[in-house]
This record gives sequence, C-alpha cells and structure tokens, in this order.
Amino acid sequence: MGEMPKKVVATVCSARRHGNCREIAERILERLREKGAETELLLTVDYEISPCNRCNYECFHEEESCPIKDDVPIIWEKMREADGIIFVIPEYYGLPPAIFKAIIERAQGILRWKTRELRDLEDVWRNKPIIAIVIANGGGKMIMEYLGHLLRGADIILGTYLIHKIRNDRIRERTGRSA
Repeated sequence: MGEMPKKVVATVCSARRHGNCREIAERILERLREKGAETELLLTVDYEISPCNRCNYECFHEEESCPIKDDVPIIWEKMREADGIIFVIPEYYGLPPAIFKAIIERAQGILRWKTRELRDLEDVWRNKPIIAIVIANGGGKMIMEYLGHLLRGADIILGTYLIHKIRNDRIRERTGRSA
C-alpha cells in the first residue's frame, strides 16, 4: 500500500451512536494517530442523510444538480479530501444498512461526470488506501462482494468482524473471562 496516509476519514454507517462499528473505527483511528496520521470520525447518525427520492432525475441533466438539500455532499467532500478512507458498516439481514446505500446512491447527483450517464464515483477513492470492515453476525459475504465491486480503483483491504467476537472481547475486558 505504500506510505501512511496523512489524513484518514472513518465513516461509520450505523444507526447506533455507540455501537460495535464505532468501537472498531475508534480503535483503528487511535492506532493511525499514534503513527502520525490526522484522523476524523464521521458518524452517519450525526448527519442528515436522505435517499434519492421523487426527483425528476435532475442529476442526469446538469452537473451537481441533486435537488435534495442535506449533509450527503459534506460526507462526500470529506472522503474526497482524505488521503485514506475507512468504512465500518453493519450487516442487516445480509445487506448494508439503508444509510450507507443512500450515501452511495446520492453520489450520482454530487460527484463530477465521468460520462454523460455516469458520475465518477471512483474519483473519490482512486489510488487511496481504503479499509472496509463489515460488522456481521452472519459473515457479511454479500456486503464484501458488493464493496469489492463498488471500491474498484482503490487500494482496498476488506475485512469482516463477527459480532459475537466483539461481545466476547468486551466481556473479557470487563470481567476477565469469556462469554
């Protein structure tokens, strides 16, 4: 992967403010700060995020013309400005949460055009190191396949953490024994 990124943004795509996803992201960011990186934690729960909804496809007619006024452009700009990106995504019934999907879908109305039909989603992470972690109870295989396709063009590391392992670690930290 090369040298340590100077600025790393971790996007936690969970509806829970203090859940497993945040805990994993904070641990990784702490290690990166120890190595000299500037870090930022983006909790999607702190942002107003709306899915594509009832528009007239303005995003296909004019550059950067999404009619929805929310915080999704801020999230994309923070990821674009970062030298490295971390996604921490929970698995809900084998799929990523709607909030993650909304952020990805909304890129078509926010990012610059690659062709008349396609926004340049890869421009945000092209040649950047990306860590994508799925917090899963059932393995996260479908999400990992989706992320592998979505994040093409990046230097990517994919990983799945099973929820029961995290819970055991928490119990061990508190009590000194496993569940």
